Amino acid sequence: MEQRCPICSGGTYSEHIRLTDWLCQQFWQRAGPGLSGLTCMAFGAEKLLLTDANLEVLNLCKENAKINSKFSNDVKVQLLDWLYPDQLQAVPEVYDVIIGSDLVYDPDIIPNLINVLESLLTDTKQIAYITSTVRKSETFNTFIELLEKSPFLSFSTMDISEITPTVVHSFEQRPVVKLNIIAKKELDSV
Repeated sequence: MEQRCPICSGGTYSEHIRLTDWLCQQFWQRAGPGLSGLTCMAFGAEKLLLTDANLEVLNLCKENAKINSKFSNDVKVQLLDWLYPDQLQAVPEVYDVIIGSDLVYDPDIIPNLINVLESLLTDTKQIAYITSTVRKSETFNTFIELLEKSPFLSFSTMDISEITPTVVHSFEQRPVVKLNIIAKKELDSV
């Protein structure tokens, strides 16, 4: 007997897993850049801003939004280079959720990433989910150390390496992947 899903309205776990698998297959056809954001749109996000510092990646994001999204009018694509903090002022509005993937790869840009998070997380109701493949533990540890030193951010880290990808190919050697959940500190904590 299958278990009913307590968090979703009806259905069984296997139905939800199959639906998620199907959705991922639809997006995976051409997604790559913007996949996480487009998935959020499929699950009800009202608006989406995809950013990168690389124009080729931004063009892929535009193409992926067009191909994979029935709601491409609600998807904006914008240049955002962390090395130029003035570009943060061009972010058009406040977003409830910030998702970042593969951002912690170079120790030299991590302080800029922290600045971006401090600038964009302006309300305690906002949250950021940052996933990182740990290529060099020193680089990831630098990220954690700077998060700990931030007077404005609180965070927790989860190891999500053991989550089995259902759509993507299997890895010969499973990489270490960490998920950091980051929020603005409560005023009492600052």
